[in-house]
Amino acid sequence: MSASSPPGSPIVVRSPYREGVDRIPRAPRKPTEMARELIFAYQGKRKTQRLLGLSATALGLVSVAFMGWLCFGGGGIDPNYVQLMIYAVSLLGSGFALLLLASYGNRREEKAFREGLPAKGRVLMRGLNDGSSFHGVPPFEVVWEFEAHGVTHQGRLSHVDRALVERALPGEVVTVLYDPADPSANTVWVE
Repeated sequence: MSASSPPGSPIVVRSPYREGVDRIPRAPRKPTEMARELIFAYQGKRKTQRLLGLSATALGLVSVAFMGWLCFGGGGIDPNYVQLMIYAVSLLGSGFALLLLASYGNRREEKAFREGLPAKGRVLMRGLNDGSSFHGVPPFEVVWEFEAHGVTHQGRLSHVDRALVERALPGEVVTVLYDPADPSANTVWVE
């Protein structure tokens, strides 16, 4: 008990995690500048999905237009180009699906940041993700785990700027923000 505490008052022990939770504003939260860069922008896997989706969608649109012109250009359907038209439509659909997947994932993390509940998280891994790269540079990734509703969940954050990620998440304890309806939708609090 400190000298300034009245007799019988509880001893308050401050830990880095508790101080981290106390600094988090109430929901709905506005993203900090660093959160806009690390969480709200398309980074890591989401950026790759988005770029592939945009490329496949653009190529699919051009292919569908060209195959449509070949198939229907003579006034009737040319059976020689019907299968190519099916491939073009499939490419367009695949690109659109990748765009939706990237957008859905980002929106879930944004919602967790803006409205989620805080929890103490423990860093499991930090390092380069050799499974993907952007212009030949593998992203730096941090993987954490936390408990919600008696179940352990994981989350991850990746970015090509290692220094930015390490500045945002310097320790082995992180404050996780998760959607209570679906804790798999989670992210970390960054200031």
